[in-house]
Amino acid sequence: MTTGQARRLSYQRARNDNGIILKLLKSLLIVVDEGPQGFPTEEAVAELQSLCLTAGIPVGGVETLKVREPNATTYFGKGKVVEIAGRIKEKGFTRVVLNLDFSGIQQRNLKESWGVEILDRTSLILQIFSKHAHSAAGKLQVELARENYRLSRMTGRGILLSRLGGGIGTRGPGEMKLEEERRRAREHIQRLETRISGLEEQRQKLRDLRKGRGVPEIALVGYTNAGKSALLNTLCRKKATPVADKLFTTLDTTTRRIYFGERKIAVATDTVGFLHNLSHTLVAAFHATLEGISAAQLILVVLDGSSGMISEHYRTTIAVLNQVSAGNLPRLVVINKLDLLTAEQKERLGRKFPEAVFASGLTGEGLTDLKNGLAARIWMN
Repeated sequence: MTTGQARRLSYQRARNDNGIILKLLKSLLIVVDEGPQGFPTEEAVAELQSLCLTAGIPVGGVETLKVREPNATTYFGKGKVVEIAGRIKEKGFTRVVLNLDFSGIQQRNLKESWGVEILDRTSLILQIFSKHAHSAAGKLQVELARENYRLSRMTGRGILLSRLGGGIGTRGPGEMKLEEERRRAREHIQRLETRISGLEEQRQKLRDLRKGRGVPEIALVGYTNAGKSALLNTLCRKKATPVADKLFTTLDTTTRRIYFGERKIAVATDTVGFLHNLSHTLVAAFHATLEGISAAQLILVVLDGSSGMISEHYRTTIAVLNQVSAGNLPRLVVINKLDLLTAEQKERLGRKFPEAVFASGLTGEGLTDLKNGLAARIWMN
């Protein structure tokens, strides 16, 4: 990519009617320290920056904060809200992106105080999901997540709008309008869930058909950007699954055949990448897809060997597997991106994950060991 292309991708420009550039649109990232039980602050910053890059959002500044006790109406204390408002005005930021989720009231109050667009963690991920969903099932699941998110943000608007009319003990026009919006949203959500359920029934029939023919199924799972798609392409010797150094590149479920020789065949299914602290809205929307993992005969846990957060990524992956009732299924851990590891790193990871196989989805190194490990677990069980 040339410098000019990178610039065009990184910046968006606002113009007046005469085409004169008024200002560059840039975002302030605010990362709240999650404490000793959460991700290290540096890693949280890097992850939020990666999410913004994937969403096409230009970053103009980063601020890290510690919050002892979240404020119910603005999350941050009054002094900090005023301080951030001053920085936004001084630097000309047009958007604030945060690494956590707000309530509808908190988000609305901060938007009024800061005068810019507010993107919390879920709304940012939803933007990425919207870009990467291509199949009917993927689009429906993204739409379901967006509707559930929108419904949760309707709380409180009726009180504001009802000031247009009504009195004590009565409902104003704003409150009645809010109830109507909620009703329509719930009906739309129900229709989406019905359609998603129908697609899941079709996928289940295909799984039952493969099972009846004795074709085992492998589910590839792991943290987003662990290299699952590249590994799947290498295992199946195909380039049908998109690969990019961005988060959530693969959103739609992809199933491919793997040939092991001696007329042995299995199918491998790539799944949406995991992320720590995914909101209930996002997990619920993709529950049908993730439930399919529990139908697999073997779980292939893909870890990014080059990441300094590999232990945390592994814990997140296992937590999601437990959430979808797949935690007790046979599994094989593969430490991916072997081509990026030194001998010392490989030795250290080998001690941490003694039963893991090392491979590279990019170069194919370790592919034979990986296929042998898969075959041994599939046809031994």
